Amino acid sequence: MKLQVLVAVCALGLWAGAAEPFAIRSERVPVLCLQGEFRPFVLKAAQDVAGDLEKIFGVRPEIRCGNAAPAGNAIVLTREGSGWENYALETRPGNVLKIAGSDDRGVMFGLYRFASECLGVDPFYFWSGREPERSSSREWKSGISIRQGDPAFKFRGWFVNDEDFLNGFHREENGTRRINYPLYHVCFGPKLADKIYEAAVRAGFNLMVCASYVDILNPDEKRLVDVASARGLYITMHHQEPVGAGALFLDLHFPEMKDTTFASHPDLWRKAWKTYIGEWAKVPDVIWQLGLRGRRDRPFWALLKPGGGWRDWGEESSEEDRRRAGLISQAMREQAEMIREATGSDDFLSATQLWMEGADFYRKGLLEIPKGTIVVFSDNSPGLKFQPDLGGAKTLPAERPYGLYYHLAVVHGNHWCELVPPERTRQVVLDAWQKGARDFILFNVSNVRPFLFTLDAAAELVRDGGRFNSADHLTRWSAVRFGAGAKAAARAFELYFAAYETELSRDTISSYGSPRERAPLPLLNDGVLYAQLKSMISRLRQKSKMAPSAVNGGYVVDPDALTDVSAKAHDRVNQDMFPYLRDWTRYAARASAQAAGFARCLDQIAYAEEKMTDGERRQLFERLRYPADFMRHASTCLAELTLAATAREEGNAAAVKRHLELALESSRARDALDREYNKGKWAHWYDRDLKYPYTGLSAMVQDILRSVVDGGARKGTRCP
Repeated sequence: MKLQVLVAVCALGLWAGAAEPFAIRSERVPVLCLQGEFRPFVLKAAQDVAGDLEKIFGVRPEIRCGNAAPAGNAIVLTREGSGWENYALETRPGNVLKIAGSDDRGVMFGLYRFASECLGVDPFYFWSGREPERSSSREWKSGISIRQGDPAFKFRGWFVNDEDFLNGFHREENGTRRINYPLYHVCFGPKLADKIYEAAVRAGFNLMVCASYVDILNPDEKRLVDVASARGLYITMHHQEPVGAGALFLDLHFPEMKDTTFASHPDLWRKAWKTYIGEWAKVPDVIWQLGLRGRRDRPFWALLKPGGGWRDWGEESSEEDRRRAGLISQAMREQAEMIREATGSDDFLSATQLWMEGADFYRKGLLEIPKGTIVVFSDNSPGLKFQPDLGGAKTLPAERPYGLYYHLAVVHGNHWCELVPPERTRQVVLDAWQKGARDFILFNVSNVRPFLFTLDAAAELVRDGGRFNSADHLTRWSAVRFGAGAKAAARAFELYFAAYETELSRDTISSYGSPRERAPLPLLNDGVLYAQLKSMISRLRQKSKMAPSAVNGGYVVDPDALTDVSAKAHDRVNQDMFPYLRDWTRYAARASAQAAGFARCLDQIAYAEEKMTDGERRQLFERLRYPADFMRHASTCLAELTLAATAREEGNAAAVKRHLELALESSRARDALDREYNKGKWAHWYDRDLKYPYTGLSAMVQDILRSVVDGGARKGTRCP
């Protein structure tokens, strides 16, 4: 079946032009020949593809390095042509496939393209569990001809962020982090890191932020950088860690820096920057982050103690903005000069990410950014629109390079389940691309495993740019995974993304520059659902009543339904990250409507499954049934807890008990779903489920229900 699908794709023109026939047989697997001197990551890619051929044909091919021409039956890797990461695959007489790249990464990506499109190897095979089918032979009678010019984005990256699930998985090789931040005291190990970074390069990405926090002075964290570099990835830093020096771990190495700022003790900060720059300068292919940020992803002045020489966070003025932006600009100038000294060159790569206060200051024209530094614009966090600093621009000045930071995943947003539809990603990313942001794009991918569908679409988008079509991608994605149920499965994906309840942004400047084209923002993603579930549990535990109009706090969209926007810079630029309803009693209706939407998706999934093999059903479960059922049960649980809290305010004890029982039923059903999702090698996937621990909700709901049945409030499990 899969071979027939590949042949059908050939007929549609993926392999265009006349080329020599090519065949691979178990008894005659082609030799892999590396003709020329290559960087080590090209050999690593050849070893990966040799492993792919062994999985399919049962024989591992020989790998030869040198300039000797093959007599025949070979896959030849060579460097030819010009351009950025260009490559061409062409079959030649003698059963030879030539893979020529304009540079070493072009060779690497051409080889991985052969694996994915010709051999049918899933770039995410480790994460999807989808291994290539065994075969005794494969034949391409019309030959193979694939050409790839410059990719749409020069640097295309992943940010492995808020990786709590990864830190619980393969925990036997975890390392230790030294950091002043709860929940981040371990880091995943090199074997798991290699599987993450392998998936990235197989999918065509060339850039990595290796983890949430990477202290290169700590050997357990530095090994993540080494593993990524060995894969041929450019390395950059979290925007909290300019030049690799994160505020959360600086005072562990430099105790004298505690409670200081660059303004109050500039020499201490220069010493720390110089130390980190010296270590990072030993790493190949770094894109340096420039800037000045504070603890816990906040502005550098946000968490200072009173009397620290700067106004408190809430106090804003034009003069204060100029002072703060001026200090950030000074820091970037000095960091750039230190990098020149450490590398001995002006020819280094750097970027500065406009997040929170950076976006606000840039929009006001207050930042002086070093020449040649990539200006990276950020989205609103759940990947649905860019902030006004980019959204309000028609075109970007050609004086410097530009890039994007985009959340396919985000903690407190969509941390467990897919949320951002590929069509929306296409719209907002290509809108920015057409304005001139083409040099850099970084996707927040969190724990990788839950986001394979949107990651696959993103890989194609950043390679092909305006040629990318999200509907065609969905058709292809479904065809190679779900067999006879492909069309029905594709429809289920559409229903899944449509099931999320949304509010419209009230921004006067949207991603498209028109107030009539406001972005629909998700109201109840899995992170906000958890926050509201916790809030309802807290309400039900309180002895006193709480008015339904009590404000939850958070960011704003619809002024008729939600809380007001603060004047603070953080809230101004990220005001619609995670919207909250003003009246908490309204959550029941919205959560019920969302649960019904996911139920419709699940009905479509059941219809698709009737036409599938067991293996295809498992793939659909991992990619779609699990998140759809997760969201259905979590939404139902919130609706029932909200109704229970409302009934408690009304003094209706019988209704409280009934709604709590239904909430517990939904929460336990979600727990059972987890057990199915975490079978086999995934058994420890949620072991460090610490930030938004859905795995502990059932015990809390049961505790409240018992107190109701017992006839009074009693102390129970503490709400996390």
